[in-house]
Amino acid sequence: MNDFVFCNPTKIIFGKTAMEKISDNINSFGKKVLLTYGKGSIKGNGVYEKVMDQLVGFEVVEFAGIEPNPRVETVRRCLKENKDYEQEVNETTKNLSTIIEPLLMVFIGAVVAVFAVSIIQPIYTSLNGI
Repeated sequence: MNDFVFCNPTKIIFGKTAMEKISDNINSFGKKVLLTYGKGSIKGNGVYEKVMDQLVGFEVVEFAGIEPNPRVETVRRCLKENKDYEQEVNETTKNLSTIIEPLLMVFIGAVVAVFAVSIIQPIYTSLNGI
């Protein structure tokens, strides 16, 4: 097996008021939500309505019919049905890269300048003492 690092930070909120905190916890991720669920018991037990009440103001795309222990074919079907978002994701990523790259270059330049000054300053001080 090849060496690798897997980091999967997950926030799970428990309690009677957990569903009331949905919109507060997803606001920072954007305004589009892919809501996935199984055969539909979510609609019969009232959970669907509670979740949708929390998602007012979000663009919600639903993918229903996920079986227990989903197969890879189900994931592929979901991706195929929601492929129109791929272009938007690529465009947003490109825009973020356009913003981040110059800032990263300035940051790296500042770090290099600090290292250069910290190396040259003692030499200059020593030479002045001679």
